[in-house]
Amino acid sequence: MNSSDILEDLLKTLCQQMHAAELWQDHLINGKAFESKMPFCADTMTYQQWLQFVFVPKMMDILANEQPVPTRMALAPMGEQAFLQVPNTRSVIKTLRMIDQFCTTGEVKG
Repeated sequence: MNSSDILEDLLKTLCQQMHAAELWQDHLINGKAFESKMPFCADTMTYQQWLQFVFVPKMMDILANEQPVPTRMALAPMGEQAFLQVPNTRSVIKTLRMIDQFCTTGEVKG
């Protein structure tokens, strides 16, 4: 399995876990929410909305177009803060850590 396949699997796992934790939103968000200049669109979206509507599609696009993947990510710390009081999010945070680690080191440790 090549690195693109591994990252794609991690992204799909993240989506499945967000569904299971009831973090997935069935309806689209307002287009103005994407105009944010803040990290994670923090002023216009929740973290789970940013993951669903910005991060995952952008990463899938990068993979589909065989572009370089970012080599430094810190998704898990934001997830830990955003989901602090949200039940059933351990697996989501674990997968965010795995994505961070994979993009930074090229390895995945579960």
